[in-house]
Amino acid sequence: MILWASQKAAATLGYACLAGRHARSLVAERDHPLLERALQAPGGDSLRYSVRTAGGGCLEVESRGRTMAWKGRLVRLVVVSFLGEAKGCGEEGE
Repeated sequence: MILWASQKAAATLGYACLAGRHARSLVAERDHPLLERALQAPGGDSLRYSVRTAGGGCLEVESRGRTMAWKGRLVRLVVVSFLGEAKGCGEEGE
């Protein structure tokens, strides 16, 4: 679950707020295995995948993450860079 995201990131994806959403709901279905691998990795590696916008579009992103303590619990800190439009999210019918 996303605990915090910048207003700029939310606006880029067409949402008012990303906090409270599950990251999996934003990632293209074809890239779910990449997301799972990234969430389980100790950190440092960059990963490229596609995310869905609120309007049904698709953006290519690159992320880096690491696990850290925050407010007394372990969380995953992920920094995402938007790279541009993707050709499609690779869902059925595309």
